[in-house]
Amino acid sequence: WTLMLGSLAGFGLLALFTKEPGALLPIFVWVLETTLLPQTIQQSFFIWWRRLLYLPLGLLVGHMALQIPHIFENPGIRAHTPWQRLLTEGPILWRYVYLLLLPRASEYGPFHDDWVAVASLGNSPSALIAWLSWIALAGLAIVKRKRWPWLSFAIAWFLLGHALESSLFNLELYFEHRNYLPSVGILAAISAMIWQTPSQYRTTALGVTAVYALLLGLVLHEVTSAWGNARVASQLWGARHPESERAQQFLANNLLYQGDVKGALALLESIYQRHPERTGLGLQTIQLRCELHEDVTTDLQQILPLVRKAGLDHSMADTAEKLLALSEQKKCAGIDNDAVFDLIDALLENDTIRQITVTQFKLHRLKAKMFYVAGWGQPTIQELETAFNLIPDLETGILMIKIFSSGGFHDRAEQKIREIRQFLPNNPILKAQWLSQLDELERELGSSNRSAVTQ
Repeated sequence: WTLMLGSLAGFGLLALFTKEPGALLPIFVWVLETTLLPQTIQQSFFIWWRRLLYLPLGLLVGHMALQIPHIFENPGIRAHTPWQRLLTEGPILWRYVYLLLLPRASEYGPFHDDWVAVASLGNSPSALIAWLSWIALAGLAIVKRKRWPWLSFAIAWFLLGHALESSLFNLELYFEHRNYLPSVGILAAISAMIWQTPSQYRTTALGVTAVYALLLGLVLHEVTSAWGNARVASQLWGARHPESERAQQFLANNLLYQGDVKGALALLESIYQRHPERTGLGLQTIQLRCELHEDVTTDLQQILPLVRKAGLDHSMADTAEKLLALSEQKKCAGIDNDAVFDLIDALLENDTIRQITVTQFKLHRLKAKMFYVAGWGQPTIQELETAFNLIPDLETGILMIKIFSSGGFHDRAEQKIREIRQFLPNNPILKAQWLSQLDELERELGSSNRSAVTQ
């Protein structure tokens, strides 16, 4: 009893700290206990063990219930509400099952941002049918768990395995890796059912399984061959997902790698014309036109109001950094430091970006770099301070210390070291690295101060 409970708690915490779905470990154990493992053992510790396993299931249900008051709200980060996401996940779950059992190499890839969220069940009969069928299967798993344990196990393992990443939590709609662990239940059940086939049919069943496994091997070979060749993969995924912004960007990057800037520009302009709301694509077309030495003054001025209102797009901050590099190299008419400052300020005024700490951090660091190159010390420190307050980062802290030290402000540099010590990370390895570098800087400052006194 102690070993079982301690192992589940210990490994459960390790799984949770690795990735949030690790919290499902005790729920998977609950699925095993309620479907496949015998219920005839009546020792008291087994009875309490099974009762305790209902606790994590209750916590999961309670955690999801806390999301219900906000189910119809859209915080602005996604283009859909949690409710619309939930409706969309019904058909997506069937898609996962279909590709698990009948895979096609062309369907596998990392880009699925072209999935469109279901607005309502009334507007999507397929979503209604999908959810009715999942509800029916869940009911079947509960009612027939003793008669058909493997079927109940497969259904429960699959649905509960998707409970976090394919439900109310407003993540992106579709990622293939989410199905890795939930698919184990289906595959295990199929394997068990094959071996439970009546003896007169077992040879036939094993023969069919062998042929099926061979076909899966061929599909796997096609998939890995594509993933191992960026040029082939970009063309395959770009053709398969013409409305996927990421797939088209990946294809454009491959064209750029081959030196075809005009081809990459034409590709991004094509999808931007079809989806003018994707402001990040508009910025990327400006960047590519810069690389072709075109004047983009008017384009940049026109896109700034759109940047302030754009939806979630992590690429815009990266594009701003690339435009700064082009400006520094004097390669683009219409892009100078003032224009990049205006772009960064427009990004920082964006309501969605204000909710994304990492992007804000990156933009403030970029502004600090520009101020530093221009020789403006105080604005540089202000931007670095803002970035550090967003994400306490040793590199940012060291930059501030060195700027103070190089300017002769040793007292402020020492004060900054003391302030940064208040933000030491909990990770013991990182903490040791922080302390080592801060101690070294403190010794250097001490030596500088002694030298100044001696002189």
